[in-house]
Amino acid sequence: MAVKYGADLEVVWLAAMLHDIARLEDLEPHDEIGSEKAYKILIERRFNLELAKEVSSTILTHRCKKYAPETLEQKIIATADAMAHFIPPFYFWIGKYSNKSFEEVLEKNRNKLERDFNEKIFFEEERKLVAIHYEILKKWFGFQI
Repeated sequence: MAVKYGADLEVVWLAAMLHDIARLEDLEPHDEIGSEKAYKILIERRFNLELAKEVSSTILTHRCKKYAPETLEQKIIATADAMAHFIPPFYFWIGKYSNKSFEEVLEKNRNKLERDFNEKIFFEEERKLVAIHYEILKKWFGFQI
C-alpha cells in the first residue's frame, strides 16, 4: 500500500515492523507503550529524530482507539493491521493464547471484525479485498453483524 498510495516507505516499513512490539511483553495499551518503545529503539539505533517521531506517531494511531490516524502512513498501518484480522490463523492465535471463555472470545472477535471492517480500513479498494473474508468469518463464527 505504501508504494501504491505514494507514502513514505521508511515510515511505513518501520511502523509495520514495530507496531505490536509491546505485545511481546503483554503490555497494554500496546499502541501507546509500543509507540514509546519504538521511539527509544529508533533513537538508540541512531535513526533521524524526525523519522523516529513519525514512526512513533504512526504506531500510536494504529488501533484507531484513543488516537485517530491522520497521515497517509498512519492510515496505511491501521488498514494493514485491520486487514490482518481477516485471516483465520489470527483467530486461532487469539483462541490459543486467550484466558477468556469461548463465548468471550467470540464476542470480542465479533466486535473486532465489525470495528475493523467499518472503522479501520481507510481505502475502499482494500475494503473490497477483505469483504469476502468478512462475510466468511461472520458465518464461521456463527453470527450476523
